[in-house]
Amino acid sequence: MKYLIYAAPLYLAIIILTYFNLLPGSTLLYGIISIVVAFSLAAMKTEGKFRLHNAWIFLAFLLILTTRVIPYINNTIPLGYDTGTYKYAIEHPFDREMQIAVERGFGFPLAFLDLFLPISFILTYLLIGFELVLGFAVYKTVKEYFNKNIAILSLLVFSLSFVQLRVFTFMYYKNIIALSLLLFSFYFLKKNKQIPFILTASWLGSMHRPTFLLFGLSYLTYTIINYKVDLKKNIINGIIIIALTLFSYIGIIKDSLFPFLESAVGLEIGAGTFIGILEYQSLFLILLPFLFLGVYASIRNKSINILFIWFIFNLIFVSFKLIFFNRYIIHLDMIMLILAAIGVYLAIKKSKAIGTVSLAMIVLFSSYILIAYALNEKPLVSQAKLDEIQTLQNTEGMVMSTHKHDSPWLLGYSGRPTIAPGLYSYSKWSLAEWSIFWNSGNFTEVKPLLDMYEKPISIYAHPVTNREKFNNDCFRHPTQNIYTYIC
Repeated sequence: MKYLIYAAPLYLAIIILTYFNLLPGSTLLYGIISIVVAFSLAAMKTEGKFRLHNAWIFLAFLLILTTRVIPYINNTIPLGYDTGTYKYAIEHPFDREMQIAVERGFGFPLAFLDLFLPISFILTYLLIGFELVLGFAVYKTVKEYFNKNIAILSLLVFSLSFVQLRVFTFMYYKNIIALSLLLFSFYFLKKNKQIPFILTASWLGSMHRPTFLLFGLSYLTYTIINYKVDLKKNIINGIIIIALTLFSYIGIIKDSLFPFLESAVGLEIGAGTFIGILEYQSLFLILLPFLFLGVYASIRNKSINILFIWFIFNLIFVSFKLIFFNRYIIHLDMIMLILAAIGVYLAIKKSKAIGTVSLAMIVLFSSYILIAYALNEKPLVSQAKLDEIQTLQNTEGMVMSTHKHDSPWLLGYSGRPTIAPGLYSYSKWSLAEWSIFWNSGNFTEVKPLLDMYEKPISIYAHPVTNREKFNNDCFRHPTQNIYTYIC
């Protein structure tokens, strides 16, 4: 029986060899093996207590900081796709269009910081600071619900998560802050700190609707399960949180909150832009047996706290591809990291030597992947393209994007209201009309479409756009990719 502990490092070795294509890959096969490994570990007797050194905490924060700073060595352009949207929302916090697209709970606080800090700093190094805050939230919350050892391991596996690094490089600014608020809300709930709990949860509601939905379902279920304990207080807290959240949407409830709720109830929201489920499954294989062990231990020990309730709802969202299921992988990864940390903790308790070796293998392999990725991560636009877009700051009228990849950058770095396919509310064209504009080289065909807008219109032509239509006296051509319609 004592030799079962060797199953863990053997499994990890197989996964590592698979990554380097030295063994064939099969998510299903290794998923089955990980279950066998988990139950083998669960069947072993526990050796005794142990205490992780605080050096692991230092290593975790160092990994978070290093992997987030590396892409900004010799680079000043923020990463991510939504960067321009965030920039515009921060610089124009009272723009109704932006208050609908980017919640006030995000836009207003960062707009206040924009009074004292350069916007480039807010979009780069301040975000790195929020990543460190998220790590701190993981540590504090897990320590409160479990113990210091599991908290250290949760922080460590968070620092090693490829998914969480991708959240950073995608520039999902709201997700990062919202995850911190979600964790701190649960922390204050456990500490029985009523006012901090209400304020933190309300801020979450005003900051990020998908994360708040997850919070709401978890808190409602928690209240029902614990109806014999503080039922009245939990209901009152929930009512106050909802009221404060709705207050933050005053004037835009119909345009921002109701469509989200209607889509959520009807399950009509799409997948959301992020890595897919199959890719995520392959990324989590390294921790899978420890996740199963952590889930098994939680159920066996009846540790069905609000964190576990979060896990159940999150797993349902992603597994059944309900609402924003790709984006909810971000949240699922976080709670699964915590459960996997419980499994690693139990593995070390079974055998301190072999468990520590397994942890070292996870740290070294995952660090290699993260650092290699960070070294190759680049912004989505070049400095030359950004400079060209910024020339639009001195123009009049609206700006038009001809490709979804350009739209946020045009909005943020031109500083002008941007007509874009599928984004914002300035577009007056249907998809069919956009298709005509993209593909037609005949000015006569596109003129009626352009005449729907006030002139001048500065058009940023993506390489896929047919530019024959711009060979007309109605267009000026100030730069390589910009055409200004003046007729």
